[in-house]
Amino acid sequence: MTRQESPWDELRRLIDAGDVPGTVAAVTALDAAGRRLVARELPGHVLVARAHAAEVAAARRAHREQERRLASTFPRPWDHEHEIDDHPEWAEPMRIAGAGVLSPAAAAAWITRRDFDLWDLDGYPLFADHGPLLDVIAARPPEWQADVAVRLALRIRPPRPRERGSDRTLPLVLALLRATGVTPPDHDPLVVAYVSRDALLSSLRGDPLLPGLLPRLFTAQGVGLALRHQQHGPLSWLTALHTLAREGVISRDLLLDGCRRRFLLGGDAIELRFFTRLHESLAPTEAEIAAHATTYLRLLPTAPGPVAELALTHLRRLPALDPADLAEALEALLFRRETGLVRAGLSWLAAVLRASPALADTLTPALTPTFGHPTRSVQERAVRLLLRHAARLTPATAATLRQAATPLDDDLHAHLTTTLTRA
Repeated sequence: MTRQESPWDELRRLIDAGDVPGTVAAVTALDAAGRRLVARELPGHVLVARAHAAEVAAARRAHREQERRLASTFPRPWDHEHEIDDHPEWAEPMRIAGAGVLSPAAAAAWITRRDFDLWDLDGYPLFADHGPLLDVIAARPPEWQADVAVRLALRIRPPRPRERGSDRTLPLVLALLRATGVTPPDHDPLVVAYVSRDALLSSLRGDPLLPGLLPRLFTAQGVGLALRHQQHGPLSWLTALHTLAREGVISRDLLLDGCRRRFLLGGDAIELRFFTRLHESLAPTEAEIAAHATTYLRLLPTAPGPVAELALTHLRRLPALDPADLAEALEALLFRRETGLVRAGLSWLAAVLRASPALADTLTPALTPTFGHPTRSVQERAVRLLLRHAARLTPATAATLRQAATPLDDDLHAHLTTTLTRA
């Protein structure tokens, strides 16, 4: 730097030259007065740098066009129709300079400016090396770094159909969160972006972000859709979480509780597909199911089919449930329209009554929703089951079932009411 040259003059030359290492060194060497000076001058230089880069790019294009006209009609190996023009060599030094001198709020907005990004001809971002930017950020005070890390994390947006480059700052955000140790903000798109990356076991085992973000995986909107196609594999979150739980790196109870909580929050079958697969891959024991039987019972009435089937499968493993809870759950299950689930509910009721015939008076009223089922075979099966245990019904229960039998087909209705009248 010459005697008359200000810190801004030197930094401007480095930016215009596209000198990333030089910019890092110059910015980190600034004192407080120098940072204030650069912070004042920097925003206005964006238009100047962009205009200068456009002039350079136009000159390059003109030169290439002249070479093509002078060349033979046969293309040479080094002729490329899809070169990237207007390469903004000034952009990354400009981004780095702002990170070194601006306030946390201004720096977060500056770092994420789209006009500092490189794009290929298909409109996708070319990710820059964030190492120099991280070096400049690391030179700022710890509280400044933590503030910027949180602000950048909150700028992660939900993925949108056909949108390109929406997560271009994610590697930088994750690196800053890890470096600063700050608690990640409660921001669903951050969680979705985190789990949308490949799950490398070697990286996850020691990832300081995993303990804080893992519980949010079960509550953040969009995670289920992001992981809906997951199967077991070397880069799968399904495999990674199962393996880490088996190794004791993460809590098995946390994963199972998370799945149950996610089921209760609701969603369609596609949104819950990953969580059903994770739940089943953990193969919960009978004791783990029994401790949360009430939760599984709550899933039977309204959960999407695969989740209700999961809950029913595990509940059927339990040797005993409270009869009142069981009757309520069966009635809700048999009220569903999915024929497969209704038949599974009938099988469950039949198995319970075979094991405990004395529960017939308590449980058979749960059959009433099946009397109006549109599938004839479901009506027939329900009537057969009821007739099998009619002798154990009290007169009050028999009368209730007779009154509820009206929706049955005529022949089934006649058969059932005749039998129940004699009961």
